[in-house]
Amino acid sequence: MRLHWEVDDADIERVRAVVAAKAKSQLLIDRVAQKRSNSISPVERARFWNKLVGCMLSSAQRSGPDAPIAKFQRLNPFPLRLEVCEARCDLSVIAQERLKGFGGIASSKRIPKQLCTNVLLMKGKAWAACAEELERLQMERDA
Repeated sequence: MRLHWEVDDADIERVRAVVAAKAKSQLLIDRVAQKRSNSISPVERARFWNKLVGCMLSSAQRSGPDAPIAKFQRLNPFPLRLEVCEARCDLSVIAQERLKGFGGIASSKRIPKQLCTNVLLMKGKAWAACAEELERLQMERDA
């Protein structure tokens, strides 16, 4: 199969306009700075947990910078941080209350159950396996 592209000046200008519009995006600025950085700090267990929760939350709905999920994740202190989740025997109830109370977050019944499962995994061997893989990836990147 052969593919033949025809690109005219108008196409090029449209691409340039999109690139220019996104150039000042904080997400892009942060990603470029991270990529240019020679050192990446090791991923800590608590930070990994916060990102895991974010992934779970964003799997069911839109999660742009102004979306409820992003606003929830920016709360300081983060309401579902690892130390809170590990300390609660009623995690499913607490998580559901915090997600529902914040508003605008879908799956506020499913995610608390998943958090319970994941916090147990993080207490067990799963974190050791994740840390090992993260270290391998960082060594690969630095090579």
